[in-house]
Amino acid sequence: MKTLNILRKILLEQNEQKSRFQVFYENVLEKGLVSETEFRQLLSIDPEAQKDGQTISSDFNFLKAPMKELAKIKFSGFLNWIFKVYLKPTHIETEFKKGTEEYDADLKEYRRLMMEDSQAIKNLLLKYKRAKERIADPKLKDINNIGNFEDLAMVPVYPTTDKNVTVPLIRFSKNVDKGGTKDIEDITDKFDYPGSKILKIGSKYSLITIDNGDNAGAAAAQYFGGYNLLATDPSSKETNWCTSPEVPGGSHNFKYYLSQGPLFIFIPNDTSSGVGKRSGLPAERYQVHLPSNQFKDSGNVTIDFEKELMPGGKFEEFKEVFKKYFQKGVQGGGNFVVSTNSTNEATITFQSPNASARAKFERIYGKIDDNISYPNLFFEALTDVNKSVTSLLVQCEPQIFIPIPEEIGQFTNLKFLTFIGLAQSLPESICNLNELSALVLKNCEVKVIPDCVFDLPNMSMIAVPGTDIEKPGVSEDKYFYNEKSKQYIIA
Repeated sequence: MKTLNILRKILLEQNEQKSRFQVFYENVLEKGLVSETEFRQLLSIDPEAQKDGQTISSDFNFLKAPMKELAKIKFSGFLNWIFKVYLKPTHIETEFKKGTEEYDADLKEYRRLMMEDSQAIKNLLLKYKRAKERIADPKLKDINNIGNFEDLAMVPVYPTTDKNVTVPLIRFSKNVDKGGTKDIEDITDKFDYPGSKILKIGSKYSLITIDNGDNAGAAAAQYFGGYNLLATDPSSKETNWCTSPEVPGGSHNFKYYLSQGPLFIFIPNDTSSGVGKRSGLPAERYQVHLPSNQFKDSGNVTIDFEKELMPGGKFEEFKEVFKKYFQKGVQGGGNFVVSTNSTNEATITFQSPNASARAKFERIYGKIDDNISYPNLFFEALTDVNKSVTSLLVQCEPQIFIPIPEEIGQFTNLKFLTFIGLAQSLPESICNLNELSALVLKNCEVKVIPDCVFDLPNMSMIAVPGTDIEKPGVSEDKYFYNEKSKQYIIA
């Protein structure tokens, strides 16, 4: 009842000319109905959100943007429905009655899935707007009559002028080209594959990324590469990519490339090039790996990717998506690069500036601003690391030292934390890492280790080779210091 009253209040306040952001901020976030992360992700689902009269670009990060920047965004009427079906869906898939613990558990799972599928829901809302004139049930042309995000996917739509045939919204596609309106199966549904992410669905191509070297990422690389079938079957209409052979856990080449940075795959939004014998994906495909400067078509032949990003190129509309990836390592002072070896191990490495990469960046995007803040760059890299990792290695051999930010305390699954260089001081939040068993500070400028580190329940060793640490403030009964190995053994 409380939630329902708040939703009614939201509608009233919107009539008083308050911005949608302000209304939901005051009545949902500040009242504790959702966490800040949930709030930000729900905002990101609105497909018609605009800033300065322009639709928000796909690479705008709602989770990291300052709240004052989010307040400048003009959100659409879709936002009312998004919050409504998250907070109070008319029904969910459950066999239990409202008010029971079992129902609450199912509602929690429904909300988790809505967060997980936020990009898919955003795409569905775009499709809903596009298909509105073809929705078979007139009542469902008002989105407020759709009770949850699962029902949205199943809205019946006429795929052609034949009013005796309907398809669910999720299967509907209406493509407009020079020949007029063309109704086809929505091939882009095949692009939503575990272990990968759809970065952008453009007018002619879609962009997928694989940024994790785990088993799911390996399976995605195999799928999008058509299992390397073109290497043995020239008529397969798959690819000849070395990252895609069907090997459990991924090929050696897949692991090698993912350790350096993500893979990007371009696929056309139609099947005019034919379809792969095994994957069913359009035969025309391109794979990009920026760290190794590799840009390949399906036959593993090099393409001029820089040219294709420029005006008139195949991928011109994806230019801004790639800006942050090209920018890594090309600034005057370098950058921090994140790599993931498995789901549980991550590395942040300082990468010295690359003159060739810098020249390429400036040809595409113009001059670089070399006004660099290393703490900000490291913070951005840290936010790219999965919070569930159990091992984190930070290595920075050049003489660059910064205070380690408080956000390190959010990695509560960490068992091993290593800094080679970079660390100038450690925050108190490091004491949130109750699973931590080993801390290494090699060639750092850290002078003081917070006393609470010695009291962490699983801590067994602190190594400080090449780091001049002051004598700990805790009782010597809590540790034994080995001068030769420069290690504190925790009692």
